[in-house]
Amino acid sequence: MPEINNDTIEITDIGNDSVTSLGHIPIEFCSYQHNFYVLPAFVLPYDGIIGSDFLIKLNCKINYDNNTLKVNKDEIELCFNKPVYAIAPRCETIIECSVRNPDIKEGLVLDQNPVDLLLIANCIVKVKSNSRINISVVNTSESELIVESFILFQTVHEITSLLAPIKL
Repeated sequence: MPEINNDTIEITDIGNDSVTSLGHIPIEFCSYQHNFYVLPAFVLPYDGIIGSDFLIKLNCKINYDNNTLKVNKDEIELCFNKPVYAIAPRCETIIECSVRNPDIKEGLVLDQNPVDLLLIANCIVKVKSNSRINISVVNTSESELIVESFILFQTVHEITSLLAPIKL
């Protein structure tokens, strides 16, 4: 195992929580030397994160159609992790999930319970270009609820099909 260099950095996430690295390990990757910073094991649920400094320095290209990272002539298969949401007891949060009919660009999600103890109120949604929607959910239980992001909603109803003409 390579020795960890004591040169540390502080990493801050979107929520402004920060962690100090344990140091870095210089690693040769596709004939290039780069420093990979080591974080405490409990911080990330991933094996690693490749930063923009690495991608720019090595002139990398990410191909989402075939899930590959191209570094010059080398091509590496990528394994993308889908998010898993941990929803605290009696709490509300916004999650991203899939729909069966992404051809509808805006619509209503009505009375569906794809996961026990998860309350999903009727809501108006916009289907994003990745065929997914953001919705507000509530954990109605007394314990943490783990929800995977591949929840698939049966139907997003087109708004116009639910509105009856108003007669005066």
